[in-house]
Amino acid sequence: MVRKLLLLFCFSFFIAEILCSGKAMAQNLNKTVMSEALPYESLSLKDLKAFRPVKKKQWHLAGEVFADRKKEKHLESKSGTGILVYQPQQKNNPLITKLQHGDLDLELDFLLAKGSASAIALHGIYLINLKDSWLQQNLTPTDNGGILAGTNNSAPAINASKAPGLWQHLRVSFKAPRFDATGKKTADAQLIEVSLNGKVVQQNVTLTGPSEKGSLSVEKATGPLMLFGGNGPIAFKNIQYKTYAEQRLVLSTMQYQLHKGRFRDLNKLPTTAPVKTGNTDSLSHKIGDENELLIVEGEIDAPRTGEYLFRVTAAGSTWIFLDNKLILDNKGSRDLQRFFYGGTNLTAGKHPFKLIFSNHDRSLVVQYEGPNIPWTTLTTPASKRHISGEESLIYQVKKEPVLQRGFMKHQQGTNTYAAAVGIPGGINFAYDLNAYTPLSAWHGGYLDVGHMWVERGEKQLAQPLGPELQLSGLPTITFLKEQNIAWPDTIHPDNSPFVEKGYKLRPNGLPVFFYALPNVSVEDYLAPTASQEGLTREITVKSSGTPEPVYLLLASGHNIQQLPNGTYAVNDKSYYLEDIQAGNSKPLLRTSNGQTQLLLPLSASANNIQVKYSIIW
Repeated sequence: MVRKLLLLFCFSFFIAEILCSGKAMAQNLNKTVMSEALPYESLSLKDLKAFRPVKKKQWHLAGEVFADRKKEKHLESKSGTGILVYQPQQKNNPLITKLQHGDLDLELDFLLAKGSASAIALHGIYLINLKDSWLQQNLTPTDNGGILAGTNNSAPAINASKAPGLWQHLRVSFKAPRFDATGKKTADAQLIEVSLNGKVVQQNVTLTGPSEKGSLSVEKATGPLMLFGGNGPIAFKNIQYKTYAEQRLVLSTMQYQLHKGRFRDLNKLPTTAPVKTGNTDSLSHKIGDENELLIVEGEIDAPRTGEYLFRVTAAGSTWIFLDNKLILDNKGSRDLQRFFYGGTNLTAGKHPFKLIFSNHDRSLVVQYEGPNIPWTTLTTPASKRHISGEESLIYQVKKEPVLQRGFMKHQQGTNTYAAAVGIPGGINFAYDLNAYTPLSAWHGGYLDVGHMWVERGEKQLAQPLGPELQLSGLPTITFLKEQNIAWPDTIHPDNSPFVEKGYKLRPNGLPVFFYALPNVSVEDYLAPTASQEGLTREITVKSSGTPEPVYLLLASGHNIQQLPNGTYAVNDKSYYLEDIQAGNSKPLLRTSNGQTQLLLPLSASANNIQVKYSIIW
């Protein structure tokens, strides 16, 4: 009896402590804007001090580069810093960083001239190819994103390449080989994942040994990052990395308590005695059961001092405390596809740890990232609930164009008015049937529609199979009294300015989207270019006279450049607008709300205006 009273007293004191401080903790937590990752380190490109000495004519710094996508091996540069440029000479020397790495996450941007081929080498021996493989079929390990390492060469899973002269993004997760105390290799190196332009092209590839083309020949636990030149120009920028060690956080002396019921408010947790207590050597929702409150307390041992970031996806309210401070609150979410983040600075050594989880649907995943520690899961694999319907269901385009309505990711949110158009030959695009504007475009496969049956609402996504070019999604046409007036950024479906809207199919099966504004009707048609390289967009505007000038928005992004060949490069050379045909109307560039926009003023006196241009990516 005394033991039960003592347990009740101790637990009541613990709950009272949370009740007194929980509200203040939550308020402080709300004031902090949480990052979704710890920052990368950067290789400075203000000079070449991050690299071993090199012939500067081959490798030099620039402030701007331009490669005409139609000219073989063409790349021009302007003086400045921030971009690393390689121009081939008779003898091609690699550029070796002073960085020595073991396990590594690496991100960088690269730009290839037409016909160029290059590579990066992890440890100087495991090659990832960078090559102008745009629109190429039948990929090999020598193509863009392909791997050359020992006997296990690997072609990229899909062609995710962009057109020559556009910036491409590479992301690599690498695990170094392991050796015992005698120097004997105990485990091969591994490429956990390689992503090119947002699409995974390699996954879990074992690197059995050095590439024949690597500059070094001996495998070690650490080695340099190496950039190769090749048979054509290439440029690099935004080279960022994280290096990792073996040590991880360690949980110990963990004790748990269970209470019946569901709870969403930290200030209203039960003050009664728990229905069950005990010790645990693992962290999992399976310690308790559905409709129970799980409280786990213990110590967490940090291997080194620094910032630690935690994230949670859980089927119920979850709170994490470190050093008796609330660092993470998922606000009662039961969204198993969304992470909630919280971070704190820890000194090396042990710290009080506490987790509170209200188990609604039996799923709890807790992960963390720390100094020299990659994202690591604290909970057991069995603590994650499988979501039914996550399996892929590939929608293939065969002999005729297809159109699929569905929710699609766009920018930072979900567009619920999207129509995805798949065209034979592997050119696809998505169109917003509310704002009446293109949303995105992609080469390759059409859609994975498996997630359209996952749970409910905006999680039911149609997912493009190729790397997406994200367009602005802003309405295409509007009236502007003055040229400096901000462009409308949204179209509310219940208060849309568009009437008589819909789409019709041409004999070739492709849709023409149509809508009207006062005294103005619009038809919008997108089809593959004659060369099958991108999309040609044809906009027909019929006007019966308008009191205010009419403008078309051709592109919007954080920057737009007109290149020396007359092409417009949008969003830091993310895609091209080419061959703009608009009669006597001339495009104009302006800045509005921090964005650069390419506008086309339409003549108020013209009755029938046709605008045509190509989108190349």
